[in-house]
Amino acid sequence: MNSLSDIPLAECIGLLGAHQIGRLCVIDDAYPVAFPVNYRIAPNDEGAVVIVVRTRSGNLLDRDQVRAGFEIDGIDGLTETGWSVVVRGVLHHAETSPSGASAASWDPRPWVGPRDSWLVLTPVTITGRRLESSVVEWAFAVEGYL
Repeated sequence: MNSLSDIPLAECIGLLGAHQIGRLCVIDDAYPVAFPVNYRIAPNDEGAVVIVVRTRSGNLLDRDQVRAGFEIDGIDGLTETGWSVVVRGVLHHAETSPSGASAASWDPRPWVGPRDSWLVLTPVTITGRRLESSVVEWAFAVEGYL
C-alpha cells in the first residue's frame, strides 16, 4: 500500500526551481481553469520566492490582483508514486518589465510567442505531498528487457 507524506518547504522550493512547466489556475465565469505555462521562480524585493510568468496581453491569464493557484508534479506510473507542489497566492502584473541581466534571470522563456505581459504570483502558501510506495521495488524494470 502506498502512503502520503508532506514535502518540507525547502524541498518544495527546490522542486519549483528545478522545473520550467507548471499549471496556473484562475477562476473564469465562476469555474476554475488551469493553463500550462512556462515559469521561473525568482526572489522578490523582500527575498521571498515568487513565480514569474509571461503571457499575451489581454488574454484570460492577463489579470491583476487576483487569487490564483499554481501546480507542478512528477508521476511514475510504473511504481504508482509521485509528488505534487501547490502554490496559492495573488497574481499581479510585474511593476516593470525586467531588462538586461534581470530579464535573463527572471525570464521564463515561453515556448510560444509573443508573450509581452509579465505576471508575478506572490505565494501565500506553498505545500507539497509525496506518494511513496511501501513495497520495495527492483532496481530495474523487467519491461526494459522484453
